[in-house]
Amino acid sequence: MGGANSGRWAYHVPKQTVESCRRIAIGDFDNRGTKLWKDGARLSYRVLKDRQGIVFAFQASSTADEHMFSVAIEKTAPQFGGERLWFNCPMCGKRSVKLYKPIDQQIFACRICSNLTYESSQMSKSVFGNWSKMLYF
Repeated sequence: MGGANSGRWAYHVPKQTVESCRRIAIGDFDNRGTKLWKDGARLSYRVLKDRQGIVFAFQASSTADEHMFSVAIEKTAPQFGGERLWFNCPMCGKRSVKLYKPIDQQIFACRICSNLTYESSQMSKSVFGNWSKMLYF
């Protein structure tokens, strides 16, 4: 029972990782109004105000396609003053600091709605050795 090459791991398709997707973070934006990715794709944005609050209007363009989308922004007040900005995920409406666009998806969404995982969580412990002992010097 359970010999070499037994089981169904040959048919397992791992989840897409966060590192392989395009990402927008709330801290990425400055006064220039654009963000460039390594592959040459460009994301232009404008800040709009409507009845519900602040909305970021995006225009993503690459060599393959161009599409427009908008994401609502929510402000919260941290305990020690100031304000913090969050994206509202277009799919679930929850607050998120980062939104991701997998290859097979048309819109940016949070990590959970995009069904993404981290690259490090898919690595074997043998890659790191016994990493749990390294944490406790």
